[in-house]
Amino acid sequence: MEFTFRDYVRVLFRQKAVVLICVLTVGITVFVNLALKTPVYDAQVKMLISAEKQIQSPYYREVYGEHNTKVALTQSEIVKSGPVLERTVQALGLDQKPANYERKYASPLKAFLMDVYKNSETKTSAQAEDPSGQLAFRNAVAALKDAIRVEPIRDTNLFIIKVRDFDAVQAAMIANVISRSYIIFDLEQQLADLTLKYGEKHPAVQQLRDNVDRMVEKLNGNALSNIEAIGPATVKIIEQANIPLEPTGPRKKLSLLLAFFVGSVMGIVLAFIFEYMDPTFKS
Repeated sequence: MEFTFRDYVRVLFRQKAVVLICVLTVGITVFVNLALKTPVYDAQVKMLISAEKQIQSPYYREVYGEHNTKVALTQSEIVKSGPVLERTVQALGLDQKPANYERKYASPLKAFLMDVYKNSETKTSAQAEDPSGQLAFRNAVAALKDAIRVEPIRDTNLFIIKVRDFDAVQAAMIANVISRSYIIFDLEQQLADLTLKYGEKHPAVQQLRDNVDRMVEKLNGNALSNIEAIGPATVKIIEQANIPLEPTGPRKKLSLLLAFFVGSVMGIVLAFIFEYMDPTFKS
């Protein structure tokens, strides 16, 4: 017995409830997941590692004597080190962020769930006994470390610092300040080496200290001129962070359209399976 197109349509019509349930189930699931996911923005800074330093200490000889990729990976760990992150948190006051910082950017559904969770949550004794704010500061440093990704560019001395945040402007500011904090760390390493070799009064030491002070004054996240961004350090800012225009991840409309397609296919397949398993005489 051959099936015609009308027979297939008749099967789908009889099993329309199955198709409709599949489409609604997949669609609602994807919609809820999208509603519970707060949009985030990625800002990035492109850095260049230069091998020319005012003094070649054993530290730098060891680092720059290796392959470019290993050098970039080493610098990646320095970017996410305590001194760099702590300076960034302190400069931008990230430890002053409210605990429900995400709520401002979350969907109404997630904001409601966050409020419910907050009302049911009890303050811990450690939080209550933190008048100095040290716990909040350490938490801010840990959160910033989780929000950073460092990606070396293969076969080059370049790498990218990416920062993720719920606020596009804040993401760009943090990325810029981290890159400058990293440069300050690099300058301080050279300053320590020069001081040990030449003493406090040497002109090169004084000049390097002035460079550090000028860079500290620029830890505000605002854009710098290209000359200021490149700076005197051996780690150069090649491309400063711009405010990202769109959040990362798939677009909501595209995700919902894909969910409708997947739900429809799943419903059609199940409709024919149920039709095949149905022993009722129909003709």
